[in-house]
Amino acid sequence: MSKIQSLFDYVETSKYDKIKLRFVQEVENEYQSNVTALPPVARKTVHFDNLYSLIDYCRNGMWTMTHKVYHAAIQEYDTMMHLLGAQRNTNFGTTSPRDTDLWSPWTPRMSREYDTNHSSPRSQTRPWFRNDPNTNIVLSSRFYGLSSYWGNELITPSRIAEKFQELYEREWLFALDELSVYIGEKDAIYYLFKIIRFAYDYCTLTAEKQLADLTQVITDVIVSPNKIYHSAENITEYQIESASSVVQDRGRAYLTQLRRETAHASLPNVVKWFMTKQLPDILPPGFKAEKSLILGFAHKCVELIWLMCAQYPPMYLEPAEHGLSFDDEYFRVYSKTGSVVDFCVWPLLREFKNGPVLIKGVIQPI
Repeated sequence: MSKIQSLFDYVETSKYDKIKLRFVQEVENEYQSNVTALPPVARKTVHFDNLYSLIDYCRNGMWTMTHKVYHAAIQEYDTMMHLLGAQRNTNFGTTSPRDTDLWSPWTPRMSREYDTNHSSPRSQTRPWFRNDPNTNIVLSSRFYGLSSYWGNELITPSRIAEKFQELYEREWLFALDELSVYIGEKDAIYYLFKIIRFAYDYCTLTAEKQLADLTQVITDVIVSPNKIYHSAENITEYQIESASSVVQDRGRAYLTQLRRETAHASLPNVVKWFMTKQLPDILPPGFKAEKSLILGFAHKCVELIWLMCAQYPPMYLEPAEHGLSFDDEYFRVYSKTGSVVDFCVWPLLREFKNGPVLIKGVIQPI
């Protein structure tokens, strides 16, 4: 058992007498050694703040605080262990920005067609991912529902934001690691960002249509309670417009609340349609995604974005535009410093449009 694992055991069982300063120093040395051994991209994009805080609280004897970060620290340590051993090829490609569209800062150059059966040291070092039923949730076409990682917790904007950050630090990184082998890191980032863009557009439009359909159904029932629906003979245009106006003005809040509380019921069809109908057209030419880690990323991505769109008001994803000045209030840098946005790696997440920022985005500057 590692020193960090022993620390978890002592904190969980409240064996504080075992946590001496010398032991804490050994734990911190192991922590620093693990961080140093991580792939370069992981060191820049994945954070272990709760794990380090746990160590610091133990050093200072702040035992109550250790229990507040305990579970989050375990999750971060699990992520750290999964990332250790990955040997990353940081080929960032030679493609240059050509597309000024806000969501598509550049068009990647495909070096060659490829498939995921290609033998890769990365896939060989992470066999756990393909066998973990909680992480690899889309390799079976029978499951498209709400991920078990939500448990029974209340789905709120703040929790969605936390899960969206975890998506970046776990599934996104795994998918990037796999895809970079074939097309280089910059092109891989482009295609993963494209999944977010299309999922957001798809979920936004679907949520708007769902609300419009709910409004129409309720209007129909109000003007025709006996289910003899609209016809020129028995219902006037005024009756329809009047009922529709009432539903729009007074019923919208109830409908949006209903949609938010039942969003999980819509997920199976929403996710399945995206994964089977839209994702194949998003992925690079020649890509065979049958056993790809990208599937896990795409599934959880559309799931979270659908829950974002079901909130009232809807949560808002905002990318950074190529050529604008870098603002560290809203975005973090990816792998180098600079003052101008080259391309967006990860969009920032607002509680609603023009609302407070819940999660900073990530950009690559020039």
